[in-house]
Amino acid sequence: MSIIPSRQDDERVLQMIKLRHEGKSSRVIAERMGMSPESVRAMTNKVRNADEKMEGADLSAFYWQ
Repeated sequence: MSIIPSRQDDERVLQMIKLRHEGKSSRVIAERMGMSPESVRAMTNKVRNADEKMEGADLSAFYWQ
């Protein structure tokens, strides 16, 4: 059984992506969000990987520095 993410969950991931794009480290984001750096990387990379799969191209330059 999977858990359906809420709008709040989506907004949280979008905020993490925005902060990574601004050059913030996973550690800094994790401290701000109250989670582990590994969780930040896993959640943001999951979104980027899904976009890359859909686009068929490396989009990392558009996500973060």
